[in-house]
Amino acid sequence: MLLTHQKSISRELDFIALRALGKRTEFWDTIRRVLEDTRAATGTKSLLKKKSLTLRNLMAPDVFSILPYFDSNCMENIHLTGEYKEAQPLNGIVELPLWNHLKNVTLDHFFIGNIPQNITHLETFTGNVREITAEDVIQIKNVSILNAEQFLQLFFQMMLRSGQLKCCYISNNWNQDESFQEALGPIFVEGEGQKTWKFDSPIPGNVLRVTCNGRLICFNRILTR
Repeated sequence: MLLTHQKSISRELDFIALRALGKRTEFWDTIRRVLEDTRAATGTKSLLKKKSLTLRNLMAPDVFSILPYFDSNCMENIHLTGEYKEAQPLNGIVELPLWNHLKNVTLDHFFIGNIPQNITHLETFTGNVREITAEDVIQIKNVSILNAEQFLQLFFQMMLRSGQLKCCYISNNWNQDESFQEALGPIFVEGEGQKTWKFDSPIPGNVLRVTCNGRLICFNRILTR
């Protein structure tokens, strides 16, 4: 019905599967079958025109089988929630046509590689960081081994200079020591289990706030005028 009767771009669409494995599989298989049957019945390759899409309780293969049914030129926001507690790799999503059209991305229980390169066009990003490699900084510095603290320093510099990315939440899976926080210098605000630093950006009228709260690190670019 969505494909057959849509006349314009609608705002959002949510698909939320039950957590039970059998129910989850059945749900996503049904969604795919309905989309395929609609295409077969209409004889066209119509695409769903949505600005925002939420898919919850799914695996990476489900993501890649569902997204091709959406018009990449219309999609601005996407929120994907994986099924398992442990983050799953979703690197291939950055190769899809829709990736460069997106403005706001949340990958919950999913992670992608090369984060600094792949998110600079976004306005907001929330995701997991599972492993750090030299690929994460190949465009800035040539290293063979990159530890967690080096990655965070790079990310800090990228956010400081970014004119597009406004907010980024990184949930890391490493045992972070104090070296990154020490490198940030004097704390601006501290309390209730979190610490916040504030920095002037090279971009006029911009300030960068960095907040650490356990394994969650938030980089937030704020307009001051």
